[in-house]
Amino acid sequence: NGRINDFENINQERFETDKVEIISHTDFIWNIFNYDSQRKRLIIHSILWFCCSFSFYGVIFQISLIDSEFNKKYFLSYLAIFLSQIITGIIADIYGRQRCVMYASYLSGIACFVFALASQNNIVKLISFTFVLVGSSASNSVLFIFTAEDFPTAIRCTVMGFVFVMSRLAGLCAYFVVNNITKSELLLALLSCLAGRISELLEDTHELILDDEVPENKKDLPFKKKRNRALRKDFKSGCSDLYFLTSD
Repeated sequence: NGRINDFENINQERFETDKVEIISHTDFIWNIFNYDSQRKRLIIHSILWFCCSFSFYGVIFQISLIDSEFNKKYFLSYLAIFLSQIITGIIADIYGRQRCVMYASYLSGIACFVFALASQNNIVKLISFTFVLVGSSASNSVLFIFTAEDFPTAIRCTVMGFVFVMSRLAGLCAYFVVNNITKSELLLALLSCLAGRISELLEDTHELILDDEVPENKKDLPFKKKRNRALRKDFKSGCSDLYFLTSD
């Protein structure tokens, strides 16, 4: 869009004036678990990803167990997934990521309980299933933003790769549970509610300046996250080219 020169000038100016530190080391996942400042959050995010993904994939697999006539009625529910992810992304930029994950997980869990208890071919079952898809897809989509923002740049890619593996492991477990356990919806509902409760243990990351390095490597201990990340920046939409030109 013709702004590449501005982008390069701003980054060059920042490099010369802000004393930008170049991070060249790589941490494997077991090294990250050894960081006192990251261990608890990494465990919480891992469990959160497993619970949310287990619920999401479990409900998808549940469709194959429903009779074909009733299955046709679920087609429009997938439109709800598309819309919920877009709407939740907008809401997350206003009210924060943590709230979106928490409320979406609770919504999915409660709706899943209703789905499990409702009679077959009932309109209540169709509506509750739609809310399960809306809640689970919303929480999963926001998790990609929430988790990425909650870890320093130096270890962000490694963490995201690890939690994505947890997500796929949850999907594999959900497949066997749904196909072998009667009323597996109750387990899916329980895990969704558990995800909502676990998300309450995390600090919201909306509009917080992201950490560049693990505090242990900067000898910045004892680690106090709210002190280190108390500075807030003016939010700029990711759709704007100004987002890429900020000096933060």
